[in-house]
Amino acid sequence: MIVWKQYPELEHFERQDVPGVASEALTFAKHKVMRTWRFWLTLLALVGLYMTATALAIWTMTQYFGSPDWVRHAAMGCCGVVVSLAAWRVFRDRIRRHLRERLVQLGIPICLPCGYDLRGSTDRCPECGTTFEVVAK
Repeated sequence: MIVWKQYPELEHFERQDVPGVASEALTFAKHKVMRTWRFWLTLLALVGLYMTATALAIWTMTQYFGSPDWVRHAAMGCCGVVVSLAAWRVFRDRIRRHLRERLVQLGIPICLPCGYDLRGSTDRCPECGTTFEVVAK
């Protein structure tokens, strides 16, 4: 499933022997991200970026090609794809961070910055070098 590739942290939730934990965790993380002011501020900034980039692209392309309709459509399409990919990347990373925080709350040792599985590690993440405290169960 494509969701598992986007959010590899979900595999750790499925190891909990409780059906549906992964989908609940993903839904909770998405809602948690969408309820923050940073989400709406970032979304507003991306819309502003899209509008500015589209206006600049239309102006630049009309200087070279004149002003046929395809110029406006091509500029809006290209800018829309670029801004959509940027938004997907930003929000996917935030959702992954919330999933990692939830895994740490459940007692599964995961590095918060990079998502490395810390079982068997001593006091430093071998992937990114972040220090962490070993929690005894």
